[in-house]
Amino acid sequence: LYFHRMKTGRLAWWQVLVVGLGIHALMLLLQLALPAGRGFEIVPRIAVPVLTVYPFGMLLVARLMLDQEERYAREHELEKLNASLERMVDERTEELQAANEELEQTNADLAKALAAIEAASESKSAFLRAMSHELRTPLNSVIGFADLLASGLAGPLTEEQARQVGMIQSAGRHLLALVNQTLDLARIEAGHLELTFDDVDACQLAREAVDTLRPEAEAKGLAIDVVTPDAPLILRTDRTRVFEIVTNLVSNAVKFTEAGSVTVAAASDGDFVTIAVTDTGPGIAPHDVERIFLEFVQGPDPSGNRVAQGAGLGLAISKRLAEALGGAISVESTPGAGSTFTLRLPLAPPQDEAQPK
Repeated sequence: LYFHRMKTGRLAWWQVLVVGLGIHALMLLLQLALPAGRGFEIVPRIAVPVLTVYPFGMLLVARLMLDQEERYAREHELEKLNASLERMVDERTEELQAANEELEQTNADLAKALAAIEAASESKSAFLRAMSHELRTPLNSVIGFADLLASGLAGPLTEEQARQVGMIQSAGRHLLALVNQTLDLARIEAGHLELTFDDVDACQLAREAVDTLRPEAEAKGLAIDVVTPDAPLILRTDRTRVFEIVTNLVSNAVKFTEAGSVTVAAASDGDFVTIAVTDTGPGIAPHDVERIFLEFVQGPDPSGNRVAQGAGLGLAISKRLAEALGGAISVESTPGAGSTFTLRLPLAPPQDEAQPK
């Protein structure tokens, strides 16, 4: 029975019972070999109980022995499994410890890198602030003397001299605007941006921005208009910074639009006020929509042959200023059909900026 079970992996109850009957039948036959014919006297008396009770007893005993053997086998397998699991746990623990040490080292390296980046950023901002200040002083002098010459107070100018002085004025103002943008960017990055919150009429501000850029637009033959509701749209914000943002958006629209129109529309949107600048320019390709808000990234010239004039700071600064004021700038554009830049500002200032710095 044992070898049969080891060979087949299973043992049916009837097989044990058959073996038990065979064994006890053989035992009865052996009783017949007793001397003096005693076996023939004994066998008839024990045949029925031996052939009915003993085989079932053997079946029960065999079942108990097999169950015990299976229990021992399961315990052995469980011990092997536990040992295997312990080895696996030890291996995983070692791996986790190694990974943790590597992660700690990576975090330490990252902290050092971040500290170095912050130090470099602070150094860059300090350098930009210092250089911007040092550049603005002589630039203002250059522009001031150019204005003095153009006014004729220093004496009359010939036509060619007047043209060259005008070039000095234009280049000086352009360079001064670039220096101011660089200084603004340095202040924003250093967290030193000063904001002053007052009640501002978004409609009036939009009209002023349009009036500022109207000569430039009309010089290109562009129609420029402003659309506002009859009632004022009052929001509490930093007027100077909002005017800077809107002026920059309108200036870009005029610069990139060769024909057609530029429209500035102010409207109420729940707890927000929106100022949308729409142009009929060349539009922006989808893959350039996010890039145009990066620092020092310039949009393509309307002709498509070169990069447009400018340092590529205007939109980057405008986006950061809008976010500092609790708002945002979004853009919708279709290549060949124009663009719409929308400034969205809350009626109330952001909580952490409620007081001027």
